[in-house]
Amino acid sequence: MAVEQQIMSIFVVTNGYLDDIEIDQVRAWESGFHEFMQANHPKVAEEIRTKKTLSDELTKTLRAAIDQYKTLRK
Repeated sequence: MAVEQQIMSIFVVTNGYLDDIEIDQVRAWESGFHEFMQANHPKVAEEIRTKKTLSDELTKTLRAAIDQYKTLRK
């Protein structure tokens, strides 16, 4: 897994976005999330990769994308 994907996964976990996901569904959720991010928000991973930091603006964008993905998964 690419470093930027690892960072996004860690962000999701440490910010409680998986708290309502059953443990046996976490891998599928994560896989789908990375596919969603690549298809719909590729600039997030690109910025993480190139700038090697989560700016306030990028964090805001990432949170919105996670919320969007969670809404689609319901």
